[in-house]
Amino acid sequence: MGAGLPREIVTETDLSQYVDTILKGISCAIGPTEKGPIGTPQLISSELQFERTFGGEISASDFPLLAKRALSYGAVLWVSRAAHYADITDKSTLTAVSASATLKDRQETPANTLKVSASSQGVWGDALKVVIADSDLDSTKLFDITVYDGDEEVESFEDLSMDSSSESYVETIKSSYITCADLSTLTNKATARPATGTYSLTGGNDGGAMVDADYIGSATNSTGLHVFDDITDAIQLAVPGVSSPAVISAGLAYCETRGDLLFITETPFNLTPQEAVDFRLGKGAYNHAAFVSNYGAMYYPKLKIYDVSTQKERFISPVGDVLGVMAVNDYMANESYVPAGSRRGRILNAFGVDVNVGSRGRLGDGNYICENQINPVCMFEDTGSVVWGAQTLQRQASLLREVNVRRMLIVIKKTVAAYGRAYIHQPNDPITWKQFYNGIEPKFREWQSARWFYDYRIFCDQDADTIDDAKLNTTESIQRGEFKCQIFIKPVVGIKWVMVDVAITRLDADFEEALTEVVGAA
Repeated sequence: MGAGLPREIVTETDLSQYVDTILKGISCAIGPTEKGPIGTPQLISSELQFERTFGGEISASDFPLLAKRALSYGAVLWVSRAAHYADITDKSTLTAVSASATLKDRQETPANTLKVSASSQGVWGDALKVVIADSDLDSTKLFDITVYDGDEEVESFEDLSMDSSSESYVETIKSSYITCADLSTLTNKATARPATGTYSLTGGNDGGAMVDADYIGSATNSTGLHVFDDITDAIQLAVPGVSSPAVISAGLAYCETRGDLLFITETPFNLTPQEAVDFRLGKGAYNHAAFVSNYGAMYYPKLKIYDVSTQKERFISPVGDVLGVMAVNDYMANESYVPAGSRRGRILNAFGVDVNVGSRGRLGDGNYICENQINPVCMFEDTGSVVWGAQTLQRQASLLREVNVRRMLIVIKKTVAAYGRAYIHQPNDPITWKQFYNGIEPKFREWQSARWFYDYRIFCDQDADTIDDAKLNTTESIQRGEFKCQIFIKPVVGIKWVMVDVAITRLDADFEEALTEVVGAA
């Protein structure tokens, strides 16, 4: 049979698939904050947005300051607020508590009718108060809520109802400061309204002191590092301000297991270069296992800043600034460039470092640090503080000991994986193989022109006419549903040492001959 009634039939076919790019400058960061959702990452792109979501600086941790320093460079952060659990495997054991107030209704014998709670846990909520007033629209059935943070009015909600079928039902308000829970069982919703007056929220608690387990978390209930399990657009992960061996080991293991994040970490405070290396290797005063992974990078020493809150100079972790430097590197160039040096590695708003291994008199310390894969932040008179190293924590000599190569591969893997997903369940034959190659090859050509690598080759049997012509994709692998593609890359290597030799010659010397002699001698 044909297609029925003779007519024009117009269809469409999408042959425009291409390899998409990923967003730049995104990192994951976890730490305690003044307020905000606990264990639910929020995408933050500015210091103002951070303060609105997570509050200001706190005495218990430098994390808010370090996160805002990263954001000041233009970095984008998935931020997760951490808090203490009595049992990290049980979310119900969270020790932080939200401030709240329970309001009475308007019966002759008042009963609890509405619980108003701070939108997140912490003592910050104790500064909140709500004012209940009758509605101007209908003073017999509706009411208004005005929210104050201290003496400042921050929100107001008018014409609210205790009737769950109403569009203005009190539990449905969208507030940045409070949540409301209807406690009333009355059928008379006018009487169920909370009594007018001013009510202060109390009982907020930041919870117990943070321990390593709170940062490490549990995979079974998505706490600690595992709150980022579903985040796929970040390149770095950090726990700024925390240098516990247990947390660092867990962070490295988490990133290596995922294969798509680089863990940015640091040495503890007040260490000499020798002690910093001992910490990295688990020697001397330390007895933990050495930190060894090309999915991690360690930075030393601490930065000296001026703290406006105390009006004093003090030292802080470099990790927030390192995340910022990596964002600058990606925006100015791309992820394959080395995120260090005076062009893309400058530290902003810092006076210096507590141990300057970049000074001429400490060359031995600088060499020792770098030979043990710890990345120094150095202070130079002409550039100020600069990230001066970019090595991963891999001990074995290979290009994966370079931060830029690791970050480049993370981006390539993420990009190719997203592209390859479109070919799942496609026919496993030479036509598909060629389509795959034709879609992915232009992206690698673009990367090469942007100086990601010197050269590359892609092999996926793209030139095969039949499955019998294939070399990678054998009949056995085809029968198993496998499509194989092999990509070779020669990564661009960053300059570490500028080698300049000044040769003095005879006055009648021929420079070309002299050059030949020098090169031959080398």
